[in-house]
Amino acid sequence: MPRISTSSGEDLTMPLITAFNPGQSPPPVKIPILMFMPPIFDILYFIIITRQDLTLERRNRMKLTRDELLKVISSPKYIPATLTELAKKLKIRDKKERQELRSILKELVETGRVIKDSRSRYIIPGENITTGNIRFSRKGLGAIVFTGEGEQIYIGGEDTGFALDGDKVLVEKSGRFRDIARGRIIKILKRKREKIVGTFITKGLFAFVIPDDTRIKFDFY
Repeated sequence: MPRISTSSGEDLTMPLITAFNPGQSPPPVKIPILMFMPPIFDILYFIIITRQDLTLERRNRMKLTRDELLKVISSPKYIPATLTELAKKLKIRDKKERQELRSILKELVETGRVIKDSRSRYIIPGENITTGNIRFSRKGLGAIVFTGEGEQIYIGGEDTGFALDGDKVLVEKSGRFRDIARGRIIKILKRKREKIVGTFITKGLFAFVIPDDTRIKFDFY
């Protein structure tokens, strides 16, 4: 009968069962259990370590804050990325964590700290780009943007876009107007008004509203 032994020389061979008296205990039988235990321990150890690593990685991802996200986007090595590309870069796979990332990006865009370009990529505004609230003249021909830093930026009537009085806007500065900066509206970040009061007019098959507020320079069709 072949012998089975461990590397240390321990005999694991199962001896043949021999006859014994009914009043005696049967002889001990050696079963080579140890031959199969190490692989099981290795698998269990691998599973435990892997779960711990995944849990730690998930906790680290959930620590993402607005400041940390800004640090990533403002890094010199950062390449303009979409929401999906940012989630992949930050190793975010969970649906809830992805939604949290979306919410943070939305808030950063609304406050003007981050810009979402025409290709849905997120970038940091340049040196000549700032945010503020726009106020139109009574004739609606020009406007002034008041920034959070107390700066005033003149916006010509042709550069106001579809901004309405009181809107929070993103402004690109481009030169001077008299003794203050001049700029143009490049994006509306947040509307101040949800309703416009005006006069409803119909002409044939067309209808439109002329706002009562003269600071609004266009009609609504």
